[in-house]
Amino acid sequence: MLISCKTTLYKSYFLYYKYFPTSYNRIGTSDQEELMKKHTESLIYDMAFRVRLYIASKISEKKVGDLTDRESLIIELIGMKGSMSISEIGNFYPKVSSSTISTTITGLWKDKKLVDKKILPQNQRITTVNLTDEGRTVLEQIKKNQSDVFNTVTTSLGLSVEQKESFQSILEHAIGYFDEMLGLELNEAGVEVA
Repeated sequence: MLISCKTTLYKSYFLYYKYFPTSYNRIGTSDQEELMKKHTESLIYDMAFRVRLYIASKISEKKVGDLTDRESLIIELIGMKGSMSISEIGNFYPKVSSSTISTTITGLWKDKKLVDKKILPQNQRITTVNLTDEGRTVLEQIKKNQSDVFNTVTTSLGLSVEQKESFQSILEHAIGYFDEMLGLELNEAGVEVA
């Protein structure tokens, strides 16, 4: 209800100032920016919620193996970055204990045979993790399932060619922001352009 009220309030202000722009407008630029920011946050939440519902409706029919979200993300991360040490993987999960990460990777290695673990000969304190052939097959299945979801989201936007170009630019900016915030330095090989 609160989101609906905020959305209605924003739309009211937006429409008023769009159709009745005068020097007598009492709302300042910073107020307009704040309203727009709140409305954008609300729209992102609403869209993310619907995408999560869509994913949940598809997961039961397209789930890849019996992987947890963390296991899937680790497989994707290794697929993008290539060989990684267990501590490097752990750096992407600052709120998760290193023993939990190690246990997760051991499960992917020992039980599911999706990764290989190797001790570096030059520094035996470091264990690196790589995808096995089966792990790469699972990664392709994960990407295929995600591609189906992303295709549905893209179609739902109904963008023209010009809008798609602008949207891609916005997404690239957002990706750069998150990469910087999370300290990600992903291989360009992991980036696919469709």
